[in-house]
Amino acid sequence: MIMDYFADFFQHKGFLDNFFLMLDSVSSATITTHVNADPDALASALGLRGLIAQLRPSFSVTVVIPKMNSTAKNIYRYFNFDSSLSQVENVWPEKIDILIMVDTSDYVMTGAPYTLSEKGKINNVDKIVAIDHHIIGKYLEFSLNASHILADYSSATEIIIEFYRTLQLEPDINIAKFLLAGIITDTGHFKYANSRTLDNAKFLLDRNLKITEINDALYQQMARSEKIARLKAAMRITQLHYIKDLIVAISHVSSYEASACKALLELGADIALVVAFDRKRKEFRISGRTREYVIKKFNFHLGKFMRQFGSQWAGSGGGHDGAAGCYGLLLAIEPNPKFPHQKPNKHEFDNVFFHLVESKLLKLLQNFLE
Repeated sequence: MIMDYFADFFQHKGFLDNFFLMLDSVSSATITTHVNADPDALASALGLRGLIAQLRPSFSVTVVIPKMNSTAKNIYRYFNFDSSLSQVENVWPEKIDILIMVDTSDYVMTGAPYTLSEKGKINNVDKIVAIDHHIIGKYLEFSLNASHILADYSSATEIIIEFYRTLQLEPDINIAKFLLAGIITDTGHFKYANSRTLDNAKFLLDRNLKITEINDALYQQMARSEKIARLKAAMRITQLHYIKDLIVAISHVSSYEASACKALLELGADIALVVAFDRKRKEFRISGRTREYVIKKFNFHLGKFMRQFGSQWAGSGGGHDGAAGCYGLLLAIEPNPKFPHQKPNKHEFDNVFFHLVESKLLKLLQNFLE
């Protein structure tokens, strides 16, 4: 434990030294995260800005998060305080000196509007930094100037907390509430916590925070639309698949695919994969969940599986060993002979493309579980 602490300390310190040298070379920075940001993403972004504010008070930092999920919105409203540290923008600036991605290392997953140039750079972005706890994303190589990717951390929030500890600083009390919420949600209320997680949580709790207050902020009754999505995911399973001794459930919904995955696991699936199609953006998203014994018995990493599957469809993906997601472009799917010259309705579209995606998911999954 002590050796791990010193190893982490020097790893963080080396990155932070270089990071602040980069900040000193420009006049402003923009922090962002993945689309549909969760509490871990929100907390990481606000926590990093709070850290920079302590060490570089006059430095201009903007947090841009165009969209949050319902839980992140809840805690943002609950803990939002009258301070520039809590301000979140939803509009991208025209030009960025340094773009700092937290809780993702995949540029495309940020939803940023800046295009990739032929030289492998991002237009209107001078430098890019990634701070994440997932496996490296597809577009990390573009315009990358620094990265801190620690896949053995249970949340990105923990990395930010350890930045404070490495520099012997304490977060603002309100920022600390966001940070604790980030840890709690990304570890399943400490279900997937380890000794490092508990140590970082203690660091925050020692600031007179109360877990009950965080839980009150996180509590929300499941929306009717989410309940319907879960039920539809179960209803739309046309066939259960059996690989080795595992039960694999694959379904599709319009939204709440992550919640639907959890529901399918609760119903008995060993691996749950739920697809959501976006016809307007001509892409699909997939959320996946699996059980701990699947990971251990088959040395299975769902994040690596999702990354490979997404790359097959001109997209990307990643995540943890037991919870991950990916996206792909529908343009990458071959035309369907059932409607080569006519526009399919939503029902036809979802069903036909779902079966195409489902068959390829199964094929890759069989390879991963060999």
